Amino acid sequence: MPLRPATEADLDTIIELIHALAEYEHEPAAVRLEPERLRLHLFGVRPFAEVLLAETPAGESAGFALFFHNFSTWEGRPGIWLEDLFVRPQFRGQGMAKRCSWNWPALPANAAAPGSNGPSSIGTSLRSPSTVPWAPSPWTNGRPSASLATPSRR
Repeated sequence: MPLRPATEADLDTIIELIHALAEYEHEPAAVRLEPERLRLHLFGVRPFAEVLLAETPAGESAGFALFFHNFSTWEGRPGIWLEDLFVRPQFRGQGMAKRCSWNWPALPANAAAPGSNGPSSIGTSLRSPSTVPWAPSPWTNGRPSASLATPSRR
């Protein structure tokens, strides 16, 4: 399943996937985003977060990972925080989550998501986010490693 960095042209798809995640989590009313504000935060002069999109070979949106950069003062190096990783149920089991996981801490609520074999199946472990605030970055010189996606911007 192809995985690529999102572009501004993908904004409607990102919003659709955010709503699909909220539906899956039984929290559809919790989504209060404003499309223009999201566009500015993802694709403006100073992006605050980034998105990777997974697509089927036919171009259908299958899932997304939304993450942002952080920095560990104790480690003295950058990292990234994976905020959301969602794969539509019909596309699970095809490796998208594994390709986006990079050994992230998993929330206990996601330990037994239907259609998954739990965090360990994608290389993550069950930990409280407060105990692991930093994860090593797979980025090199501000660009994702070749194993993640071919960057289309930056």
